[in-house]
Amino acid sequence: MTLTPELFEEIRNDLENDFPKIESITQEDGKIIINADNDTIWELFETLYHGVENIELNAGENEEAFLTITV
Repeated sequence: MTLTPELFEEIRNDLENDFPKIESITQEDGKIIINADNDTIWELFETLYHGVENIELNAGENEEAFLTITV
């Protein structure tokens, strides 16, 4: 799958509507990077885990919380 600018915008809008506590969603080198508080990151991870082939979670006490999805 190629992450076109249009597809990225559609994904970003859907996620922001479904998870209003998301702080930012960016695109970098074929990856979507989502920043949010720990609770929102865990909720996103649990929601997306089975539908996404390559997802990386970073969340923990005193750490920046984010998900990285490789497309």
